[in-house]
Amino acid sequence: MFERACDAIRSVDPEAVLIELGSDVGGGPAAAVVSALPSCTSEFVGVVAVDMPMVRAALGVVVDSLAASSPKVDAWIPITAGGRRQWLSALYRRESLVRAASNRDFRNRPFHELVDDLSVFEVSVPSDVSLLDVDTPEDLERATAQIEESERAR
Repeated sequence: MFERACDAIRSVDPEAVLIELGSDVGGGPAAAVVSALPSCTSEFVGVVAVDMPMVRAALGVVVDSLAASSPKVDAWIPITAGGRRQWLSALYRRESLVRAASNRDFRNRPFHELVDDLSVFEVSVPSDVSLLDVDTPEDLERATAQIEESERAR
């Protein structure tokens, strides 16, 4: 799934610099992203969880939405038809994350606590774009079926 996530990122930005945040960075996704910020030098930081095997289409929609949003927006977050924000397949302004993270410990804190105060452009994803994350064997079965169906449709 890691390689699939890397391929998804490269498909929307071939020049992207990828920083792998593995299990050696403890404390959850928020702590991991905060720990990587000093290594980030670009204006934008994409956050992509590797447990989202169909994230490529969502990333494309997010990147395409940059031109349609206000220049003052801090984050571009995909949102499902049901209204669920997917914080871990989104694009953020680096300076906004640095400001949000300053002087706070995000170990074992939910990711949304890092980004709750950011101004957000909600990116509606089409109903055929899956934001499924794989947390259980049942999720993996669903994801595999969706991938196979999408490949057959091509």
